[in-house]
Amino acid sequence: MNNKIIALVLTTISVITISVSSCRDKNTQFDYNQAIETVHDYVEVQQMTNLLLQTYLKAINDSLLFSDLNSVIDGAYVTLTTQPPTITFEYYNEAVDDGYGHIRSGRYIATANRDFTIPEAHINFDFINFSYDGDLIESQHFTITNNESNTNYSLETVDVTRTYGDTSGVIVYGCQQTISLIKDPKSQYHTNNDSLKISGILEGIARNGKVFNAVILESDKLVLYYSCNWLVDGLTEVQLVDFTYNAYVNFLNGNACQNKYSVITNGTYFEKSYDTNN
Repeated sequence: MNNKIIALVLTTISVITISVSSCRDKNTQFDYNQAIETVHDYVEVQQMTNLLLQTYLKAINDSLLFSDLNSVIDGAYVTLTTQPPTITFEYYNEAVDDGYGHIRSGRYIATANRDFTIPEAHINFDFINFSYDGDLIESQHFTITNNESNTNYSLETVDVTRTYGDTSGVIVYGCQQTISLIKDPKSQYHTNNDSLKISGILEGIARNGKVFNAVILESDKLVLYYSCNWLVDGLTEVQLVDFTYNAYVNFLNGNACQNKYSVITNGTYFEKSYDTNN
């Protein structure tokens, strides 16, 4: 991973950390402002998707849910019913902190065509008046398929929309990604020592109307620790079809939990925060 990032930097004539506004002044043919806005919207929905999946994966590995049929996970009151197999994540208050610095309200429901934990089961998600940080989340199609029991999953989404409560716009995206759950060998239940590895594609339209096609290779999987709010490793190539240059997003923070990632586009390096309020 480090070698790839070093190579990206060394192949440029000059890599200089400067503000977005000054970059735009120096190159009027490439709009750095909109390019970085587009990349950040990709990061926003990738992170949101990661954390929603993490809550679901905690549920199917919860010590109480499958015995008591209810539990509290990431701020949600979670219930399990069997006909059909359904897990409901309910946020009763208007603003519930999920433990990762984000506010959730409403509910989302995971329904399995078979048992949640067996291979080849398909789990469909429905979002009902659900908001994330005050942004309405809706989806045409949001499905997880178990490839291996409780360890490897395929995620397919179509026309997921995040409508921002601050009226800044809407992100529409879909993805085909593979998620590997790395379990803490000391416990069959979820712990803070669990982690996720993510690869695949996520494509969409940012709030500024620009298209992004994000590709995460098998060799550069995103890594999310249950103990951290943000990704700690991974590299994504973001194809920016409306711009002259693509971008590379580096989530590598030396496996440290930090509210930052970096972007390289057109030979210029930017350091960004995931969440401005953290």
